[in-house]
Amino acid sequence: MKKHLNQCLSLLAAVGNLLLMPQAQATLLSADQVAQAAYGVGIKGSALVNAIAIASAESGFILEAVSPINSNGTIDRGLWQINSIHGYDPALLLSSATYNAQAAKDISGWGPVNGGDWLPWTTFN
Repeated sequence: MKKHLNQCLSLLAAVGNLLLMPQAQATLLSADQVAQAAYGVGIKGSALVNAIAIASAESGFILEAVSPINSNGTIDRGLWQINSIHGYDPALLLSSATYNAQAAKDISGWGPVNGGDWLPWTTFN
């Protein structure tokens, strides 16, 4: 029994180490690169500052960031952790900073007058 328990613990430790390993092809962007993507889709002013802070908190500026499955079965992907419920292309969310920024802008309802509603991101609250 003790031998079986030690084997299980060794296996769990090995799996845990694999889960903690960084992704081999993860793309870590700088704050400037994320800001350029957001500005490029039209996010400006204080909303740009909010957008960068949210991306930092949500993904650490890792383009390929993917959340564990949420309690409702959805998955968050990309710089702004766009939830799959919104219907954006998962492959583009994991490969294009501009596509991420456009999705964040769309979801926030950003406009030159209202500056967007960043409340859908729990890191903003």
